[in-house]
Amino acid sequence: MQTRANVPLCLRHAREEVLMALSAPTALEEGQHRRRADKYLTKAIRGIQQDPGKVYDWSRV
Repeated sequence: MQTRANVPLCLRHAREEVLMALSAPTALEEGQHRRRADKYLTKAIRGIQQDPGKVYDWSRV
């Protein structure tokens, strides 16, 4: 069974990971944060595609 993504929360986590990537002290840590951000963005996009008519509370982003 697939659970539905909390789209605003996924986008907030993605933003946090991007900011951490930008301030990462090493290229390795930067890559780790970028990959995590990508996973969160992918999950959010899939959530939107599954239910395109859903209204989201964007204040949570």
